Amino acid sequence: MLGSMIYEGLVYYDDAEQKIKPNLAKKWKMSEDFTQYIIYINKRVKLHNGQNMTAGMVKQSWEKNLLQANDWAAVSLYKDIQGFSERVRGLNNEITGVQALDNERLQVTLNAPNAGFMNTLANPVFWIFGEEETVGTGPFMVQSNPDNKNIVLIRNEEYHRKKPCLAAIEMTVYKEQSQAWQDYQEGRLDLISDVPLSELKSGLEDENLKKRVVDRPLLTIYALGYNVTHAPFSNNYYLRRALNYAVNREEIIKKAFGSNALPLKGAIPQGIPGYDESIPGYSYNLEKAAALMNEAGYPQGKGLPAITLCFNDNPGQRMIAEMVAGQLSDIGVKINLIPLDWEAYKKQMQKFTMAFFRLEWQMDYSDADSIMYNLFHSSRTGMTNFGNYYNAQVDKLLNDARSYASEEDRLSALNKAERIVVDDAPYLWILQRKSHLMLGADVREFYMDGLSIIDWSRIELHKAGAM
Repeated sequence: MLGSMIYEGLVYYDDAEQKIKPNLAKKWKMSEDFTQYIIYINKRVKLHNGQNMTAGMVKQSWEKNLLQANDWAAVSLYKDIQGFSERVRGLNNEITGVQALDNERLQVTLNAPNAGFMNTLANPVFWIFGEEETVGTGPFMVQSNPDNKNIVLIRNEEYHRKKPCLAAIEMTVYKEQSQAWQDYQEGRLDLISDVPLSELKSGLEDENLKKRVVDRPLLTIYALGYNVTHAPFSNNYYLRRALNYAVNREEIIKKAFGSNALPLKGAIPQGIPGYDESIPGYSYNLEKAAALMNEAGYPQGKGLPAITLCFNDNPGQRMIAEMVAGQLSDIGVKINLIPLDWEAYKKQMQKFTMAFFRLEWQMDYSDADSIMYNLFHSSRTGMTNFGNYYNAQVDKLLNDARSYASEEDRLSALNKAERIVVDDAPYLWILQRKSHLMLGADVREFYMDGLSIIDWSRIELHKAGAM
């Protein structure tokens, strides 16, 4: 949340028009084969310290972002740029595929065609900053930050887009969710980013509070992953599909999320081009689940050893795991639950050895390619393809999608790939997250996109009685 106050990228995603628009860049052009991009920098943009932004600063920022990124989901967004591998392995001191041609032109060269490359640049891993890393180009700049808990930001008077409405923002980082909620109730907060689920449910049911809830779907999916190279899921898509039909998503959403989520029937979530409402996907159907268990060779679960489900241990994750285990028992499937502390769970995810595991995935950019390529293309195995999924036809469709000039053709290829993936069922899809934010009574013109990035320049405060 703090980052989007201070920093920006070359482009941003316009949710209303569902497309990428220029921001710190003013325009771009690409080669016919989509392997080279020339990006023209908006020379009107100044950093908080008064410096003009240049293409060299963009390259410098990207180099630092790559080295400082602490997870493969972020690092993998650089993977398609020439020189990525050599830079990460320390064989070169720069990403050779990123070059400042002069102050106003940045050249990016890719290893393979990617017609949607500009979409990736809206991700925070491509945000721009100066020599001092607290200096960005965003609508607000840091005035004081004594302890990383109480941060004061003031308006960037030289902001290149619409002048921010607010003169200053004070941000408090809470250790306890309950204390933040108490301060919000007592009117000391104009925005709370993580409302307790029980309170959020009450807010959605209360006519006076409902309008304060930022009730919007996020581009974040919650699923259970199968490692398709491990027993019992390898070479048995009937079993993987059976489990998908045996889960009652509506019940899980109601009990664990206070109805603040959407059932997920396929791979691509709602809210982006490429979401296919007509895809059959999976719904709760015990009759189908039982029939598929027969096809899988485990009628009523007979002969199927207990399946171990690993998850990071907290009350919410445990509740969902227990509900899933209870529901799967209705088709004779026994689940052993293995809760792990967060650090241990992350290490297990990075080893790609768990057969059945919890996965929550926030899309890296607002494009169906983000979820389809990262989670299901074989080139991402060992990075973000957590289930070791491989389908040659899916790989071809995803590669084709990146080489199409026509948006219609690109999305058609992605949709075809999704239908194959959903049929293969490398995941047990459960839900799409929704926002957990609530606003104060005086907040107006609040806008947040599906990646949880807030446009701070638009927010207004209208105090009671003010003119």
